Amino acid sequence: MVGAVRELAGYWHVRTGIAVQAERRRLARELHDGVVQELGWIRGQAVRSPDAAPIAAAAERALFEARRAISALVSVSDEPLAPQVERAAREAASLVDVTLGVELSLPSDPDPESDADTDPGSGRHDADLREALVRIVREAVLNAGRHSGADEPVLVRLAPGHLTVTDTGCGFDPARDTGGGFGLVGMADRAEAVGARVQIRSRPGAGTTVEVTW
Repeated sequence: MVGAVRELAGYWHVRTGIAVQAERRRLARELHDGVVQELGWIRGQAVRSPDAAPIAAAAERALFEARRAISALVSVSDEPLAPQVERAAREAASLVDVTLGVELSLPSDPDPESDADTDPGSGRHDADLREALVRIVREAVLNAGRHSGADEPVLVRLAPGHLTVTDTGCGFDPARDTGGGFGLVGMADRAEAVGARVQIRSRPGAGTTVEVTW
């Protein structure tokens, strides 16, 4: 009897897991085929009019959030940092039509027994840190696409405890231009909230590097 009960419990546990995954995939399809397509159309219309620039920017942000939701629905809950950063960077680059270069030197399939909080070389990281880094790389790539005017690819490098986003564009003076709104201040605030640090290196005519260390 005990064995039969355990077998039944295991069976229903598996069935429940399958049902949950099927529902998550269904929701992801609904978001992709509905919300994402509509937001893409809104952005496409808005970018054709200089007066609609705020609408285009809002649509870009909403597209990113919708795609993040889709990724969360179809991915594992403890996905390593490297694929999350690469996906966020590529999604942001596609929104502002820039070429992207990505160099990742974190393990993408870490040892599940490793301690993410004490091993900076692991691909596993605290969820809040992963979210902050994803948001920062997205904002940095969007800024590079919107403002740098660079002909060469925007380069995203990820190594243990270290993330940089570099462009070869027009640059600016960080001491005089803090980016306003979310911008550079927002990136610094996100990093500080998870024990990381953002440094901006730029000067007019010499490109920009956003560097995050943790």
